[in-house]
Amino acid sequence: MTSRSPRDESEFQRDDRNLAELLQELRAANVMAICGLVSVGLAISAAVLLVTGFVDHGLPAVLVTALIVCLFGGLWFVLPLTHRHGRP
Repeated sequence: MTSRSPRDESEFQRDDRNLAELLQELRAANVMAICGLVSVGLAISAAVLLVTGFVDHGLPAVLVTALIVCLFGGLWFVLPLTHRHGRP
């Protein structure tokens, strides 16, 4: 049998910060993650617009890019939010 190490004991000790500060940090991290997803989606959509605009000028390039934006928005934001509300 093994005993607990000092590292294990320190993991079980209570943090000095209160719960409100931890929740504020969690919300800030969530906002930063969402902003990162939005910027990646926009960068990919801009790359699609660049390529489709080079291949086929005009309306088809815009339509394909709009489809990609809707696809990213639906898969990355709408779908997780709809599944979130379905859980207890």
